[in-house]
Amino acid sequence: MPGRLIPVLHSLRAQDVSVELPHGVYVGRWEGQERVFRDMRACQNLDANYGQKKVAVPSRTQERKREDLSRKLQTCEKQVATAQRKVQEYTERNEALEQEAQQKQAKNQAEVAALRQAGWEATTPKKRERLLLRAERLAAKSQIQQVRLQERRRRLVAHQRSWQQKLAERQSNREKVAQAFQELAEDHPFYDFDLEKDNLMTYLRMAGENAHRFVQEQYFAGTLLEKVDEATMARLVYHLCQLKL
Repeated sequence: MPGRLIPVLHSLRAQDVSVELPHGVYVGRWEGQERVFRDMRACQNLDANYGQKKVAVPSRTQERKREDLSRKLQTCEKQVATAQRKVQEYTERNEALEQEAQQKQAKNQAEVAALRQAGWEATTPKKRERLLLRAERLAAKSQIQQVRLQERRRRLVAHQRSWQQKLAERQSNREKVAQAFQELAEDHPFYDFDLEKDNLMTYLRMAGENAHRFVQEQYFAGTLLEKVDEATMARLVYHLCQLKL
Protein backbone atom coordinates (compact mmCIF):
# COMPACT_ATOMS: atom_id res chain seq x y z
CA MET A 1 0.00 0.00 0.00
CA PRO A 2 1.54 3.34 -1.08
CA GLY A 3 2.44 5.64 1.76
CA ARG A 4 2.27 2.89 4.39
CA LEU A 5 5.35 1.49 6.08
CA ILE A 6 5.15 -2.22 6.98
CA PRO A 7 8.20 -3.49 8.91
CA VAL A 8 9.12 -7.08 8.06
CA LEU A 9 11.32 -9.04 10.49
CA HIS A 10 13.25 -11.95 8.98
CA SER A 11 16.17 -14.27 9.77
CA LEU A 12 17.99 -14.02 6.44
CA ARG A 13 21.60 -13.22 7.41
CA ALA A 14 23.36 -13.66 4.09
CA GLN A 15 25.03 -10.57 2.69
CA ASP A 16 23.84 -11.20 -0.86
CA VAL A 17 20.15 -11.11 0.11
CA SER A 18 18.42 -8.24 -1.59
CA VAL A 19 16.14 -5.83 0.22
CA GLU A 20 13.17 -6.85 -1.90
CA LEU A 21 13.43 -10.60 -1.09
CA PRO A 22 11.91 -10.53 2.45
CA HIS A 23 9.12 -8.29 1.20
CA GLY A 24 8.42 -10.62 -1.70
CA VAL A 25 8.36 -13.67 0.55
CA TYR A 26 6.00 -11.92 2.94
CA VAL A 27 3.62 -10.81 0.20
CA GLY A 28 3.80 -14.22 -1.46
CA ARG A 29 2.54 -15.80 1.71
CA TRP A 30 -0.91 -14.49 0.92
CA GLU A 31 -0.82 -16.10 -2.47
CA GLY A 32 0.73 -19.38 -1.33
CA GLN A 33 -0.99 -19.97 2.02
CA GLU A 34 -3.85 -17.64 2.82
CA ARG A 35 -5.49 -18.08 -0.57
CA VAL A 36 -5.39 -21.86 -0.15
CA PHE A 37 -7.36 -21.72 3.09
CA ARG A 38 -9.76 -19.19 1.60
CA ASP A 39 -10.44 -21.48 -1.35
CA MET A 40 -10.78 -24.50 0.91
CA ARG A 41 -13.32 -22.72 3.06
CA ALA A 42 -15.40 -21.91 -0.01
CA CYS A 43 -14.90 -25.11 -2.02
CA GLN A 44 -14.23 -27.75 0.63
CA ASN A 45 -16.97 -26.52 2.97
CA LEU A 46 -14.79 -26.35 6.05
CA ASP A 47 -17.59 -24.80 8.10
CA ALA A 48 -19.89 -27.80 7.62
CA ASN A 49 -21.16 -29.60 10.72
CA TYR A 50 -21.72 -33.32 10.35
CA GLY A 51 -23.72 -33.85 13.49
CA GLN A 52 -24.13 -32.62 17.03
CA LYS A 53 -23.80 -35.86 18.91
CA LYS A 54 -23.36 -35.29 22.63
CA VAL A 55 -21.16 -37.55 24.71
CA ALA A 56 -20.63 -37.59 28.46
CA VAL A 57 -17.15 -36.35 29.33
CA PRO A 58 -15.53 -35.59 32.69
CA SER A 59 -15.84 -31.99 33.78
CA ARG A 60 -12.47 -30.60 34.80
CA THR A 61 -14.10 -28.32 37.35
CA GLN A 62 -16.03 -31.19 38.91
CA GLU A 63 -12.93 -33.40 38.81
CA ARG A 64 -10.91 -30.79 40.71
CA LYS A 65 -13.67 -30.44 43.31
CA ARG A 66 -13.94 -34.22 43.61
CA GLU A 67 -10.17 -34.59 44.10
CA ASP A 68 -10.19 -31.82 46.71
CA LEU A 69 -13.08 -33.42 48.61
CA SER A 70 -11.41 -36.83 48.35
CA ARG A 71 -8.25 -35.47 49.97
CA LYS A 72 -10.31 -33.77 52.67
CA LEU A 73 -12.23 -37.00 53.31
CA GLN A 74 -8.98 -38.96 53.69
CA THR A 75 -7.69 -36.33 56.12
CA CYS A 76 -10.92 -36.53 58.12
CA GLU A 77 -10.67 -40.32 58.25
CA LYS A 78 -7.14 -40.08 59.66
CA GLN A 79 -8.22 -37.47 62.21
CA VAL A 80 -11.19 -39.60 63.33
CA ALA A 81 -8.94 -42.68 63.64
CA THR A 82 -6.46 -40.69 65.75
CA ALA A 83 -9.22 -39.43 68.05
CA GLN A 84 -10.67 -42.93 68.44
CA ARG A 85 -7.24 -44.31 69.30
CA LYS A 86 -6.69 -41.57 71.89
CA VAL A 87 -10.10 -42.13 73.49
CA GLN A 88 -9.46 -45.87 73.68
CA GLU A 89 -5.98 -45.28 75.11
CA TYR A 90 -7.18 -42.96 77.89
CA THR A 91 -10.11 -45.26 78.65
CA GLU A 92 -7.76 -48.22 79.13
CA ARG A 93 -5.34 -46.16 81.23
CA ASN A 94 -8.21 -44.90 83.41
CA GLU A 95 -9.54 -48.41 83.97
CA ALA A 96 -6.05 -49.71 84.77
CA LEU A 97 -5.45 -46.86 87.24
CA GLU A 98 -8.79 -47.44 88.93
CA GLN A 99 -8.04 -51.15 89.27
CA GLU A 100 -4.58 -50.32 90.66
CA ALA A 101 -6.10 -47.94 93.23
CA GLN A 102 -8.60 -50.58 94.38
CA GLN A 103 -5.89 -53.23 94.72
CA LYS A 104 -3.58 -50.93 96.69
CA GLN A 105 -6.45 -49.80 98.94
CA ALA A 106 -7.48 -53.39 99.66
CA LYS A 107 -3.85 -54.36 100.38
CA ASN A 108 -3.28 -51.39 102.70
CA GLN A 109 -6.54 -52.01 104.52
CA ALA A 110 -5.58 -55.61 105.06
CA GLU A 111 -2.14 -54.64 106.38
CA VAL A 112 -3.63 -51.97 108.67
CA ALA A 113 -6.17 -54.43 110.05
CA ALA A 114 -3.42 -57.02 110.63
CA LEU A 115 -1.21 -54.50 112.46
CA ARG A 116 -4.10 -53.34 114.64
CA GLN A 117 -5.03 -56.90 115.43
CA ALA A 118 -1.41 -57.70 116.32
CA GLY A 119 -1.22 -54.57 118.47
CA TRP A 120 -4.27 -55.50 120.47
CA GLU A 121 -2.89 -58.99 120.92
CA ALA A 122 0.58 -57.77 121.99
CA THR A 123 1.70 -58.84 125.45
CA THR A 124 3.55 -55.64 126.33
CA PRO A 125 2.33 -52.04 126.17
CA LYS A 126 5.43 -50.87 124.30
CA LYS A 127 4.99 -53.45 121.56
CA ARG A 128 1.26 -52.64 121.34
CA GLU A 129 2.01 -48.93 120.97
CA ARG A 130 4.62 -49.59 118.27
CA LEU A 131 2.26 -51.80 116.23
CA LEU A 132 -0.66 -49.40 116.54
CA LEU A 133 1.60 -46.49 115.48
CA ARG A 134 2.71 -48.44 112.41
CA ALA A 135 -0.94 -49.13 111.59
CA GLU A 136 -1.86 -45.43 111.80
CA ARG A 137 1.10 -44.42 109.66
CA LEU A 138 0.18 -47.03 107.08
CA ALA A 139 -3.44 -45.82 107.07
CA ALA A 140 -2.32 -42.20 106.56
CA LYS A 141 0.06 -43.28 103.79
CA SER A 142 -2.77 -45.22 102.16
CA GLN A 143 -5.01 -42.14 102.22
CA ILE A 144 -2.30 -39.97 100.62
CA GLN A 145 -1.73 -42.64 98.02
CA GLN A 146 -5.45 -42.80 97.20
CA VAL A 147 -5.60 -39.00 96.88
CA ARG A 148 -2.70 -39.03 94.39
CA LEU A 149 -4.27 -41.85 92.41
CA GLN A 150 -7.58 -39.99 92.29
CA GLU A 151 -5.77 -36.87 91.04
CA ARG A 152 -4.10 -38.90 88.28
CA ARG A 153 -7.44 -40.45 87.43
CA ARG A 154 -9.08 -37.00 87.29
CA ARG A 155 -6.47 -35.80 84.78
CA LEU A 156 -6.94 -38.92 82.66
CA VAL A 157 -10.73 -38.43 82.68
CA ALA A 158 -10.26 -34.79 81.61
CA HIS A 159 -8.05 -35.88 78.68
CA GLN A 160 -10.52 -38.62 77.79
CA ARG A 161 -13.46 -36.20 77.70
CA SER A 162 -11.43 -33.72 75.63
CA TRP A 163 -10.64 -36.38 73.03
CA GLN A 164 -14.25 -37.57 73.08
CA GLN A 165 -15.33 -34.02 72.20
CA LYS A 166 -12.71 -33.85 69.45
CA LEU A 167 -13.91 -37.21 68.17
CA ALA A 168 -17.51 -35.98 67.95
CA GLU A 169 -16.43 -32.82 66.11
CA ARG A 170 -14.25 -34.73 63.66
CA GLN A 171 -16.96 -37.30 62.98
CA SER A 172 -19.41 -34.47 62.26
CA ASN A 173 -16.91 -32.83 59.91
CA ARG A 174 -16.32 -36.17 58.18
CA GLU A 175 -20.06 -36.63 57.64
CA LYS A 176 -20.31 -33.16 56.08
CA VAL A 177 -17.42 -33.82 53.71
CA ALA A 178 -18.79 -37.27 52.80
CA GLN A 179 -22.22 -35.77 52.10
CA ALA A 180 -20.69 -33.07 49.88
CA PHE A 181 -18.68 -35.74 48.04
CA GLN A 182 -21.82 -37.85 47.54
CA GLU A 183 -23.79 -34.89 46.24
CA LEU A 184 -20.98 -34.04 43.84
CA ALA A 185 -20.85 -37.65 42.62
CA GLU A 186 -24.61 -37.60 41.94
CA ASP A 187 -24.40 -34.33 39.99
CA HIS A 188 -25.54 -34.20 36.38
CA PRO A 189 -22.87 -35.39 33.94
CA PHE A 190 -21.03 -32.94 31.74
CA TYR A 191 -21.67 -33.29 27.99
CA ASP A 192 -19.60 -32.16 25.04
CA PHE A 193 -19.94 -32.44 21.29
CA ASP A 194 -18.41 -35.45 19.56
CA LEU A 195 -16.36 -33.93 16.74
CA GLU A 196 -14.74 -37.14 15.54
CA LYS A 197 -16.72 -37.18 12.27
CA ASP A 198 -16.03 -33.49 11.68
CA ASN A 199 -12.31 -34.04 12.20
CA LEU A 200 -12.29 -37.02 9.85
CA MET A 201 -14.10 -35.08 7.12
CA THR A 202 -11.69 -32.18 7.57
CA TYR A 203 -8.73 -34.51 7.11
CA LEU A 204 -10.32 -35.94 3.96
CA ARG A 205 -10.97 -32.47 2.59
CA MET A 206 -7.40 -31.45 3.33
CA ALA A 207 -6.16 -34.57 1.51
CA GLY A 208 -8.36 -33.71 -1.48
CA GLU A 209 -7.08 -30.14 -1.54
CA ASN A 210 -3.47 -31.32 -1.37
CA ALA A 211 -4.11 -33.71 -4.23
CA HIS A 212 -5.67 -30.83 -6.21
CA ARG A 213 -2.62 -28.62 -5.56
CA PHE A 214 -0.29 -31.45 -6.57
CA VAL A 215 -2.08 -31.87 -9.91
CA GLN A 216 -1.88 -28.14 -10.59
CA GLU A 217 1.81 -27.88 -9.78
CA GLN A 218 2.78 -31.16 -11.49
CA TYR A 219 0.76 -31.01 -14.73
CA PHE A 220 -0.47 -27.43 -15.18
CA ALA A 221 2.47 -25.35 -13.95
CA GLY A 222 2.81 -22.10 -15.88
CA THR A 223 -0.72 -22.29 -17.33
CA LEU A 224 -3.94 -20.56 -16.46
CA LEU A 225 -5.18 -23.67 -14.71
CA GLU A 226 -2.43 -23.45 -12.07
CA LYS A 227 -4.28 -20.82 -10.05
CA VAL A 228 -7.93 -21.80 -10.49
CA ASP A 229 -9.94 -23.25 -7.65
CA GLU A 230 -10.92 -26.88 -7.26
CA ALA A 231 -14.49 -26.36 -8.47
CA THR A 232 -13.25 -24.95 -11.78
CA MET A 233 -10.69 -27.72 -12.14
CA ALA A 234 -13.38 -30.29 -11.43
CA ARG A 235 -15.58 -28.82 -14.16
CA LEU A 236 -12.85 -28.40 -16.77
CA VAL A 237 -10.42 -31.25 -16.08
CA TYR A 238 -11.43 -33.77 -13.43
CA HIS A 239 -14.90 -34.29 -14.91
CA LEU A 240 -13.47 -34.96 -18.36
CA CYS A 241 -10.93 -37.39 -16.94
CA GLN A 242 -13.70 -39.24 -15.14
CA LEU A 243 -15.72 -39.48 -18.39
CA LYS A 244 -12.71 -40.90 -20.25
CA LEU A 245 -12.21 -43.48 -17.53
